[in-house]
Amino acid sequence: MLIFAAVFTLSSLALFAIVFVTTDGFMTRQIDATVSNEIAEIGADAGGDPARLQSVVQALVRNAPGFFYLLQDAQGRVLAGNMDAIQARAGRRTLELPAELPAPVPAKVGAAIAAGHRTLHVRGQGRILQDGLFLFVGSDAAARLAMRHSLVGAFLWSLGAIVAIGLVGGLLMAMLVLRRIESISVGIRAIMAGDLTQRIALGGSGDEFDHLSATLNAMLERIETLLQGMRQISNDIAHDLRTPLTRLRQGLELARRREPSVEALQAQLDSATAQVDQILVTFSALLRIAQIESLAAPELGFASVPLRPLIETMLDAFGPVAEERGQRLEAVVDPCHPDLSVRGDRPLLGQMLANLIENALRHTPDGSRILVEARRTEAGVTLAVSDDGPGVPAGEHAFVLRRFARLDASRSSPGNGLGLSLVKAIAVHHGATLRLADNAPGLSCSLLFRP
Repeated sequence: MLIFAAVFTLSSLALFAIVFVTTDGFMTRQIDATVSNEIAEIGADAGGDPARLQSVVQALVRNAPGFFYLLQDAQGRVLAGNMDAIQARAGRRTLELPAELPAPVPAKVGAAIAAGHRTLHVRGQGRILQDGLFLFVGSDAAARLAMRHSLVGAFLWSLGAIVAIGLVGGLLMAMLVLRRIESISVGIRAIMAGDLTQRIALGGSGDEFDHLSATLNAMLERIETLLQGMRQISNDIAHDLRTPLTRLRQGLELARRREPSVEALQAQLDSATAQVDQILVTFSALLRIAQIESLAAPELGFASVPLRPLIETMLDAFGPVAEERGQRLEAVVDPCHPDLSVRGDRPLLGQMLANLIENALRHTPDGSRILVEARRTEAGVTLAVSDDGPGVPAGEHAFVLRRFARLDASRSSPGNGLGLSLVKAIAVHHGATLRLADNAPGLSCSLLFRP
């Protein structure tokens, strides 16, 4: 508040200084111009004759009130005028003359003396003439002095108002700022108390506090998403891994009690090892999903990823698996855009495409056709994996994207129900839209990367 009042007062002082200097300079130039014109007229009337010059000055003293004239010789004796002798010096200057002046005295000068002024301020110009004569013509500068006093007086009177306005304005600004800060603090305290759904209210003015509140709200959204992800992982581990762990323990307990032969124990240990491996795979998939969902500022690590080399790498990796099962794994890249690319993280995009291809190979029968397609559309770049297998009912499309979601028809096949969840996490990380659609027959999983 005090800083605001000080800045406001200093600004007013600077404005006053500018007005004062400008006004005083204007009035001084006006006086100087008037005096110069008067000297020029005297010279023209005298015609260079010293005797004529003396009579001209005497006539002006009688007929030009408000002006001061002095004509003195080289010895400093006054020849004509209404001033005492002064130092003979050419140029402009301001004189302070005593109130007792030789007659005749100009009317307004006499009024000033009557008002009690001890000195008169005369602004004039001196000129040294031939034969050592010195001519000085001046004008009463009382108006300029009065203007100075008026400006200073007005400023001193208004200074109190300026300081008061500055203090009141600073107080109001401080109150407004503190109120906005308090509203932010209230929201943060509610969040600290455990209400993660709480958000900081925006003032609606679009000022810096609104920008700060919007940034904090975005941060809170991110924190809430991460915490929800952690809770989801905890729940997934608690509920979906409890059954395989319990089954593993029961199998080991039964083996310890009932299996008499080494071969039987070995078989039971092999089964337990396979179950542990499956549990570790599930843990790794869950942690990988959590890691992807917790990545911040993903664009910082993005680069242009050509899709054709990526698809060819996937075909080389999964082609032999498809041939063993009699399945056809094919790819089509938009011929009009052979260098089709998207911005993203290449390892993550490769993992996403691998999960889609592996999911299609696993859930389609022998002889099925799996097509990987990349094309450019008006909306962006589309990457799709389609098959002609049994597909997924339209009502279950949202369900299969959840963690550990498995349809009844696929429960007998290996897997943990996290493949499409990982694909969804990577798609969200890249700002892509994942869409499941009926391929008539089969399933089509497409991702739209917008520019």
